[in-house]
Amino acid sequence: MVLELIIMIFVSLLCFILGDQLWRKHNIKLVHSYHYQKVAKNDIPAYTAEIGKALVLIGCASLITGILDYVKRKFLINWIFWSICCFIALVILYRAQKKYNGGVF
Repeated sequence: MVLELIIMIFVSLLCFILGDQLWRKHNIKLVHSYHYQKVAKNDIPAYTAEIGKALVLIGCASLITGILDYVKRKFLINWIFWSICCFIALVILYRAQKKYNGGVF
């Protein structure tokens, strides 16, 4: 259980750092070039903000799931919560790709 907590904290920190770089600093170079090749220059801040928010959501879900799984040991409920949050984040990512890039690729 401690190893799981460490892994979840690591994943959440990674998502927080990448999400922050995208959301607040609009560092589009963190995204693969084919994902943003059709994004207009004036849409870059909005595009990176949406991608960053989705990553921060995954980071929050990972941190909360890791802590709750370590403390409460309600495995199924915690991972259902994580799955729902990740699904929402994937929907946000898909919508941002579709809206600003014209497609997923």
